[in-house]
Amino acid sequence: MRLLTILTIAYFSCSISGAKISCDFFKTKNPQKQGSKNLGATNMYRIAGLKPALLTLAIDFFKPLPTLYLSTLVHMTIEQQVSVCIACILGHIAPIYNYFKGGKGVATALACLCFMTPGIALLAVVYWLASIATTRISFVSSLLTAYSALLWTIMAGYDHAIVIGYACIAFILTMTHLPNISSSSALLSNAKSR
Repeated sequence: MRLLTILTIAYFSCSISGAKISCDFFKTKNPQKQGSKNLGATNMYRIAGLKPALLTLAIDFFKPLPTLYLSTLVHMTIEQQVSVCIACILGHIAPIYNYFKGGKGVATALACLCFMTPGIALLAVVYWLASIATTRISFVSSLLTAYSALLWTIMAGYDHAIVIGYACIAFILTMTHLPNISSSSALLSNAKSR
């Protein structure tokens, strides 16, 4: 019962959209109707600029932390905390307040990494920055970072629950980025056929 309660709080609290709040605060165009139509920081940057994107990023990053902190106060196991992380990410990706259409889950996933494995999270941030500087493609950098974080947890000998949880998170992020992958594949195919 306790786990179900925390999972419910995690999902509903992380269904709050940073992009929608940012849109209302800065009076920008509706991100659900502009750009990639995605409720995330990258799309907000694309359609409205740096400040709305940063506010979106901050909200999406910090919104899972109260629930995750609550999970420690009630002495949840690592396995339970990992499930709370996944509920937070699913809340962001499929928010009940926005007809189950949310963001890609990257910022919220990073917050979960910071909470569960701060050292891995620090490596992930450095790796993402290096990757985005090299590729200039947000989704490529995000997916490379997600799978690298999974590899690092395996190499560092983290608890199997964290490894399995990070594998699930990497898979979820891959699913949310499938449209990006498909678009890039189509562009590459068109470029080769010319």
